[in-house]
Amino acid sequence: MSGRGASFILMYGGHLSLDDKYSPTYVGGSYRPLQVSTNMNLEQLKIRILKSLKYDTSKYSINLVCRLPLGNEFIASVVDDDELCQMVLSHAVGQILLLYVEVKEITTENIVVEQLTAHMHETYTFDGVTEYNPTNPSFMPQNVE
Repeated sequence: MSGRGASFILMYGGHLSLDDKYSPTYVGGSYRPLQVSTNMNLEQLKIRILKSLKYDTSKYSINLVCRLPLGNEFIASVVDDDELCQMVLSHAVGQILLLYVEVKEITTENIVVEQLTAHMHETYTFDGVTEYNPTNPSFMPQNVE
């Protein structure tokens, strides 16, 4: 990869602990360097990391925590949305950041819970007005007479 890539050391398979100032310490596990493009979202980054660690992306998912410099110290920041992902990627240009990777197996139980949650957005009628879930565009408000 040439140009402006984001550089990380992936720490995985160990245990992350934080002190009272949120300063991270990683014990055990393994590490692997990784360079990625800076124009990716969180889901793309997670897939790239899983592939680099040789995990099947259909059977595993990950949680990410980044060790970010703060003055002369470091803090741990959970990377759980695209905005934080972009911030971490931009900080990893020109320096190497540590990413703590928690790999977890996708189980049938997790899938069932996600499916149940998705089906909880039903339409109900009260006093002649149909309520709907605005996050689901297939539900449209209607007046019932």
